[in-house]
Amino acid sequence: MKTALMTLLFALLGSTAMAPTNFRDPVLELRLHPNPAAHYVEVSLQAPAGAVQLEIFNLLGHRVMPGTTLRSDGRSFSVPMEVRQLPAGIYLVRISQGNQTAVRRLTVQH
Repeated sequence: MKTALMTLLFALLGSTAMAPTNFRDPVLELRLHPNPAAHYVEVSLQAPAGAVQLEIFNLLGHRVMPGTTLRSDGRSFSVPMEVRQLPAGIYLVRISQGNQTAVRRLTVQH
């Protein structure tokens, strides 16, 4: 199980997240609240100005909600996301912008 999870994380994060080439790149920040969540989760993020892709995956690596493109103006912002339609379980929330990625674990409980 541990090996499968590590393989999934490498697939989701990609090699650039594990070995940054430019330490001066702005960093993506991702927070989820409440976590665990039952009906909705507030996705708070900080990203450089531009498009940010938001995706949710199950632990098998399947995307469970359509990807969403958000627009960042370079400041912190939050978006509510309904999760009541997801079965109870553990998911990975991923944001990406250019070659940067941030992933957080989300637990859905009903």
